[in-house]
Amino acid sequence: MAKPSTSDGLKHTLTAELNQLDKTQLPLQQGLTQGNWVVEQPIQLMILDLQSNTEFLTIKALIFYSSLNAGSCCENDPTPLCELPENITLQLQISRQDARTQVDLLAD
Repeated sequence: MAKPSTSDGLKHTLTAELNQLDKTQLPLQQGLTQGNWVVEQPIQLMILDLQSNTEFLTIKALIFYSSLNAGSCCENDPTPLCELPENITLQLQISRQDARTQVDLLAD
């Protein structure tokens, strides 16, 4: 059986940490393209790039999540409430000194 790589461990840890955050702390709402409301569910991620120096760990990641089109909220609104797939690209810059993290939404 293959030994998990360091990036697999980082992906698992980063996913767990991001899912512990209040979703409003991430730019998920700003990245919506199909719906107008972020679904409160766990996100998934794919690490696209990883850079490291003595000061920072910089991670570029593709974040997968879902949205809803909440419609007009009027009585008898025919808008179906089905989850829509969304994704955004984030850059996370993590300080090696105090773990403070800067999160930026990247243009696709």
